[in-house]
Amino acid sequence: MELLARTVELLGVSQELVEKHIMDLAVERRLILKEQEKQICVYGINAYYTELNTAKMLHDLNISCKIDEKKISRRMDKLGKHSGYELDELQKEAVVTAAGHGLFGSDRWSGNRKNNNDQCNDRLF
Repeated sequence: MELLARTVELLGVSQELVEKHIMDLAVERRLILKEQEKQICVYGINAYYTELNTAKMLHDLNISCKIDEKKISRRMDKLGKHSGYELDELQKEAVVTAAGHGLFGSDRWSGNRKNNNDQCNDRLF
């Protein structure tokens, strides 16, 4: 356990004392201990649940939509000519991928605030 060795070295205390405190913190639910590939990983409780919730939200966003790539490409070109901004190929690919995963359209978060991206999306779709 790399964390254990570094902690012992930094604090100058015994390994048993550090192990005891890690277990105490785990029992108090201040740390999460997970076994991965025969190694114990230690996570702070806030960081663990933040990462877990973020992963769940990203998983839930991973939806696939049937899109017409040529139509999107034409709309991007038209928007680029109108606004004076041209996207490079990687940016265009990112827009097509985002559209294919449902990130554009009428199912936007509620609220009255509109930024430039929202206005661009409104023109694009």
